[in-house]
Formats: sequence, C-alpha cells, structure tokens
Amino acid sequence: MDRTILFHIFAAILFLYIFPITCLSKTSTNITTDQSALLALKSSITLPLDHILVNNWTTTTPTSVCDWVGVTCGKLHRRVAALDLPNMGLIGTIPPHLGNLSFLVRLNITNNGFYGDLSEELANIRRLQYIDVKLNNFSGQIPQWFGVFPKLVHLNVANNSFSSFVPRDLGNLQSLKVLKMQFN
Repeated sequence: MDRTILFHIFAAILFLYIFPITCLSKTSTNITTDQSALLALKSSITLPLDHILVNNWTTTTPTSVCDWVGVTCGKLHRRVAALDLPNMGLIGTIPPHLGNLSFLVRLNITNNGFYGDLSEELANIRRLQYIDVKLNNFSGQIPQWFGVFPKLVHLNVANNSFSSFVPRDLGNLQSLKVLKMQFN
C-alpha cells in the first residue's frame, strides 16, 4: 500500500477515536463547572434537613445536574440553561460562582428569602434573557450591569429592598419587553 493511503487511514482512525474523547472531556469539564456553581449556591443558603434540594442536589448519587430539581439543561450542549427555584423557602445569598453558568438563559428565584446584593459576577452570563428575582430581600442599588444583556426580554426585581435610581444602561436593552421594579 502507498504511504499516503496508510497515512490517511491512520489519521481517520485517530480522528474517530481521539476526537470523541476530547469532546467528552470538554463537556465533562463544563458540566463540572456548572455543578460547582450550583453546589456553591446550595452551600450559601439555609435548608431544613427535609428540603428537597438537600438530597437532590448532591454528588453522592450518580445523577447529572440536568436531573436536579429546578435545573434544565440545553439539548445541544447539555449545560445548565435554566434555573427555576420559585417559592422554595430558600434563604441566603447569591454566590459569585453562579456567574460561571455561562449557558444560563433563564433565572427565576421568585418568592424566596434571598438577601444582600445580586452578585456582580452574574454579568458574565451574557445569554440571560429572563431574570425574575421578585419577592426576596435583595438590597443595595439596582445593578447597573443589568444593561449588559443584549437579549434580555424579562427583568423583574419588584418587591425587594433595592434603593436607587433606575440605571441609565437599562435604556440600551432593545429586546426588553417586561420591566418590573415596583415596591423597592
């Protein structure tokens, strides 16, 4: 056989065996980043021992974070795309690690007991389209970094303890359809 043909056969075999392994390791690393961010959130909140997140959000079972309560992953990348934890009695702060959920599109933590500032690291999640944090106890200024989300459609920070003017950067949100800020 010609050396060129052998080279192409060898290259094809390498591509078929090495490329999928490389892709799997990158996906594994990324979902590990998402898992770490979610576990940081879990550790920053107070949970009663019988709360569903205590036994569901854990690494001791072989389930993926995509199977955790309140977590939805995208079909293509299998990364955390939505975090829906409304009305769960969660009390605590939002850790900066949540900003590592780079595929997050939807954040809904309505009607819980979150307090303090909204972590500035959330501005790293450029895919966010839906933010609903109403009925918590967030305080400080309404974050100016809300204005960095080019695809943001829904922003609800009502019924918190924010105290400031509406950030000027919110005027740059061309996709925004819902903006609720009352009762702060």
